[in-house]
Amino acid sequence: AEVGCNTFLLEKGETLGGLASVISKIPAKKRLADFPNYLIQRAEQLENLYIFTNTEGTPENIRKFHPNIIVSSTGSAPLLPPIAGLKDRIDNENYNIYSILGMINHINDFPKDLEGKKVVVVGGGAVGLDVVEFFADRNADISIVEMMDQIGRDLDPVTKNDTKCMMEKYNVNQLTSTALQEVKEDCFVVKSPEGEVYELPFDHGFVCLGMRAQ
Repeated sequence: AEVGCNTFLLEKGETLGGLASVISKIPAKKRLADFPNYLIQRAEQLENLYIFTNTEGTPENIRKFHPNIIVSSTGSAPLLPPIAGLKDRIDNENYNIYSILGMINHINDFPKDLEGKKVVVVGGGAVGLDVVEFFADRNADISIVEMMDQIGRDLDPVTKNDTKCMMEKYNVNQLTSTALQEVKEDCFVVKSPEGEVYELPFDHGFVCLGMRAQ
């Protein structure tokens, strides 16, 4: 739009900003919304940029604009590998098993005090650690499961150190080189580095294995 093209933006949801706006609903991540909000304000100044929310980019909708160029920017969704029980139970209202998006949709429903409750997070990347950080000061018994040999391996050094201190402060049980085998309604079945298969029971379970482009 800024170089002079008539530009039409189709957004399936009600709001703009994509994943950054969604993740910013986690209290410690609220500043992530600053950048999409900045872009939205820029977009509002452009008379040749037309924004349609609640509008899916179907072939029928796209053809109406007779475009010379089509750009697909549909973002990503939680990665759900073919693990037994995962797709059936995650983000299902009958179970306390969530993806990062499901967790954010229920972010105001989790009790402030979870003393005596177990929280298990599968996935030791940035997303899984966001979930751990959210629950860390709620007195829960927290475990984090990571298939690789270290947690937060892709984080920058400062964030990695802060995360390490946070997990030590709240006695987070760190299970590295441990792989998810099955998702049951109240526990995760995992395999230890030694090959032992056992159950990790939870009151709230989270599967954060990364995102996949749509």
